[in-house]
Amino acid sequence: MLLLKTECETCHAPLPNSGPDAYICTIECTFCESCTEETHKGFCPNCKGNLVLRPTRPQKFIEKYPQRDE
Repeated sequence: MLLLKTECETCHAPLPNSGPDAYICTIECTFCESCTEETHKGFCPNCKGNLVLRPTRPQKFIEKYPQRDE
């Protein structure tokens, strides 16, 4: 199950499930659009993989599988 983290790992901006600006890498590091584009230039600073737009979890599943940080 994809981990939907609640905030950007760089600037700590909130990233709600319904938000259009969360980006992730293959190991689920999560960043806001601003940090993805301006700070990290589209690449994860942790694994060096590319950052892509995170999918939105359908509302019918958000209660069963809520956003969380681990």
